[in-house]
Amino acid sequence: MKQCSWMLRTCQSCNVIYLSFRDQSVNSKSMKSSITAILAFLSISLFGQDFQYQESFDTISLVERNVYLSSITRSALYEGSSTNAISFTLPDNTTEWYYAFATTEGEKGEGFLNLASSLYASTVVGGTSSISEISIPQGVNAINISLMSSFAAQNFSSGREYNYFPNSSVQNSNQGAIQVKDNLEGNFALGLSNPSQLNGVHVFVEVIAVVSNKTLLNQGAIEDAAIFARFAASKFISRDYEQALALCDSSISKYELGYAYGVRSAALLQQQKEIAAIKSLKQALVLLSNQSENNTELNSLKSLFKQLKKKEKISEAQEFIDIINEQRWNNILEE
Repeated sequence: MKQCSWMLRTCQSCNVIYLSFRDQSVNSKSMKSSITAILAFLSISLFGQDFQYQESFDTISLVERNVYLSSITRSALYEGSSTNAISFTLPDNTTEWYYAFATTEGEKGEGFLNLASSLYASTVVGGTSSISEISIPQGVNAINISLMSSFAAQNFSSGREYNYFPNSSVQNSNQGAIQVKDNLEGNFALGLSNPSQLNGVHVFVEVIAVVSNKTLLNQGAIEDAAIFARFAASKFISRDYEQALALCDSSISKYELGYAYGVRSAALLQQQKEIAAIKSLKQALVLLSNQSENNTELNSLKSLFKQLKKKEKISEAQEFIDIINEQRWNNILEE
């Protein structure tokens, strides 16, 4: 597959990230030696303030085909076929895709439409992709092209009834470029058919996908903060609460992660600083609510407060557990 980079933007998003960790993120040799063991059992995806991403787009060529379609008459005499199904799979993170075609007479033809290059050029110049700026050679004979699922393509190829997407299909056209902004995942096919009773036609077909790639900004700071937060949780579990609190502060100074605020809240409650603990928990829940897609982090935080209730006999920990269960941070300590 051919690929070329195009169009660079910066955006903000609230997506889940699964962080990779580097030893050089931590200065302390003793901390480095402990990280491996911690990560082995603390598989927590961490979330914090809105993460910033740099987004780039690639154009990926999926299909470059030269196809000959016999006339309906010759096809009936088993002299070639008047139909052909071209299958392809859209890559992950496809934001839109295009197919283009042009026709010539005769059974032989050479050359391609250079759809990816045309799209790239129009995007760089204009800033946005424009189907009207894509140059396609004038065709000769009209054909039909139906966009369908790969399953429907089996029926199409065998001459049975099939379902297709009419809004992304063309009828009786000798050339064209089609932009598709729906049907962005899965396996598809272009069903080519020649409606002519007498004349065969040669078809050039290309398909390209526009794929989004997001690069996390401040990744080094986020990774550092995540390591400190995880290490703080491990210290808390081992009942080294002073060190846990210090590590939480170190994590937050690197980057504000919701999980770090949650561990900090539990450590503050152990020190009987209930108001500060509630404020920290509120901050944790607000951050986590913006970015967490599951309850892994919340369940981890609840386990810390359960430890305080069971091992440290801190009855107030149940209130913190209830707040997490009900996720009712909007009504606590209104400022």
